[in-house]
Amino acid sequence: MSMSPRLIAAVVAVLAAGVLIGVLIAGGGDDDGGGGTAEKTVPAIGPGPFSPQLDFIEPPELAVGDGPVELEARNGRILVSDVKVSEAQSYVPVGASEVAEEPGLLGPTLTIDPGETLDITLDNQLTVPPGITGHSAETCGGADHPGGDPAGEHGDAPTTGPQFTNLHFHGLHVTPTTRREEGVRVFGDNVLLDAPKGTSRFRFKIPPDHELGTFWYHAHRHGCTDDQVFRGLAGMLIIGDSRTELPEPYREVSERVLALKDIQVEPQPEPDGSHAIPADHDWANPTHRTVNGRVNPKMSIRPGETQLWRVANVSSALWYQVALVNPAADDNPDQFTVVAQDGNTLERGRTEDGVLLAPGERVDVLVKGPESGTRVLKTLPFDQGRLVFGEDTLATLEVKDEAAPALPELGPLSPRLRPFPKPRGEDRRFVFDIKGQGPNKPPLFTINGRVFDPSPDSPPLAEPELRTTETWTLLNRSGEYHPFHIHQDDFRVVSINDKPVDEGSKMDVIPLPPLVNGKPGKVVIEMPFQDFDGKFVFHCHILDHEDGGMMGRVDLAPAAPN
Repeated sequence: MSMSPRLIAAVVAVLAAGVLIGVLIAGGGDDDGGGGTAEKTVPAIGPGPFSPQLDFIEPPELAVGDGPVELEARNGRILVSDVKVSEAQSYVPVGASEVAEEPGLLGPTLTIDPGETLDITLDNQLTVPPGITGHSAETCGGADHPGGDPAGEHGDAPTTGPQFTNLHFHGLHVTPTTRREEGVRVFGDNVLLDAPKGTSRFRFKIPPDHELGTFWYHAHRHGCTDDQVFRGLAGMLIIGDSRTELPEPYREVSERVLALKDIQVEPQPEPDGSHAIPADHDWANPTHRTVNGRVNPKMSIRPGETQLWRVANVSSALWYQVALVNPAADDNPDQFTVVAQDGNTLERGRTEDGVLLAPGERVDVLVKGPESGTRVLKTLPFDQGRLVFGEDTLATLEVKDEAAPALPELGPLSPRLRPFPKPRGEDRRFVFDIKGQGPNKPPLFTINGRVFDPSPDSPPLAEPELRTTETWTLLNRSGEYHPFHIHQDDFRVVSINDKPVDEGSKMDVIPLPPLVNGKPGKVVIEMPFQDFDGKFVFHCHILDHEDGGMMGRVDLAPAAPN
């Protein structure tokens, strides 16, 4: 069985956990600024107050390539597994024929084909939730926000004033620039802007040769990214139909989107049994893991049927070690076949017992129904360094109805493998670290010793040249895994801790292994810069690390004249 970077990372994690017990790690460690191994497990908690075993559902689809669409970002109440949850934030389509009175935990699934133009008007009606302090209150708005309306306009929305936001299209290879088109200012995938109260227009073309597959979108305003994504400002985005890159017999298999996201709630005094997302939610707290906003939903598959599952970790900080296990056989895992990662189809499918998904990562897997019985989709324990994410049930898969016709062996796949630019740019080195500041002070989350400075005149961490390929060495001097993510261009992993990696594909998230015995974790990547100049970022996709400063800007200059 071939080993993906995720499984290599998982092996390193197990080894690291064994080596580091009781050892103090200089310069790294937990989010209190100290050092050490994971000592606290994020426990699984019962489904209550949520109703488990509801039927599996997916968010409604919204085609964004057929013309301009409008999304409203708003505070309010959502419905999660039959429980009303307030203090959420949601993306709600404006003018859609069917809009739920209380949306779910995720926004609509956006669909678009290569060559089409994404055209979204975002109407920002967000207000700062009650009790929020620190970054989300101080840097993202409030009652004195210019143009604000402290009285609030939205039903049960808090009255603490409007809040900045943003919109990021995770994994897309599109322009980040702001332009004027037909006299109107439009934004690319530009997370360096502040989207104030009112409307902002995001408009750009999906390249005709863009990868087909599984992507997502979410809020990305520095300082409040973690809180806004946790409260619900996220959704799936599907480009084209990547089943066309599978062998012909597999192009008609049923597909499912499984967005993994957690939620924390506390009861409210109202007599209707409602709950609310607390102001002090934290990824160390006990949490409910959901699939498409439902707790342990009930899925089905026919005996022998093959389904394509698009599995995405859209949590703000949680990790998932995903496996499909047989409860009648001591939870032994059923194997599935990974056919894509981070929106990139592989050259050949990879058979796995399970897969580790860091925040932001996606995999497409082919799942084959057994002859009979029930299977359980679980997340298994994973030691991230600060925390151990414990075992939990994600969904239940029932085998039912008539057997499906058998499909032939999978064979080679047909990915869109665009070659990287041949001209070589610089070799660069980036060091990720957590630096304690002493008692009662938050730690600093740094890259090359710097915390992110959002001011436009701050110096970038890299100034590469368009249509070149660089070699980047990513070092992790902390005791925690950090999922490295870069916008605009996917990369190819060369090695992890000096062990060569040959994935035959690209990705946009890779876990950086932690410091062990004073030796930093190390990942080497080939980083191409294709098609689009402008300013964009790379960062740790544990979003409160990003908010805390673990992000750097890339200023990509236009290509030099021939």
